[in-house]
Amino acid sequence: ILEEERGMDLFSQHLITELSIENALFWKALKVLEVETEKEKRREIFEDIYERYIENGAESQVNFSYEVLGAVRATKNNPEEEFSNEIFEGPKRELIALLKMDSLTRFKSSALFSEYLEGMEMDALRDIVEKRKTGKRRRGASVKARGTVKKNE
Repeated sequence: ILEEERGMDLFSQHLITELSIENALFWKALKVLEVETEKEKRREIFEDIYERYIENGAESQVNFSYEVLGAVRATKNNPEEEFSNEIFEGPKRELIALLKMDSLTRFKSSALFSEYLEGMEMDALRDIVEKRKTGKRRRGASVKARGTVKKNE
């Protein structure tokens, strides 16, 4: 869900209702950082992520343990040092664990998740039709869309 655009959009809508949209915004910001290659731009994105989601008292602060933020704080305190995307691996793991046991569980029983599944089923049907017509899968069709999606998965 987090890696697929439609799933992420619907999950973000759900997080808004739970007053925890900062989790989705943090995730999206990390995705922007991961694809940026220019050193100065990466530093700007890093600083923005830190100020918005990590810094104590930030308006959209994401709840991470002190220990998991060690590498992130060290990078913040050493602005001349280059860094890799791996400095956010701890926060990402912690966020995924939090979402799985909390918000994602509630999302899976929501109307928004049903909408997500219906979209996946429609993608699968379009993929089948396209494959029969051309012998090829539609461009951009997700791998998940090729199989049958069940609500409990």
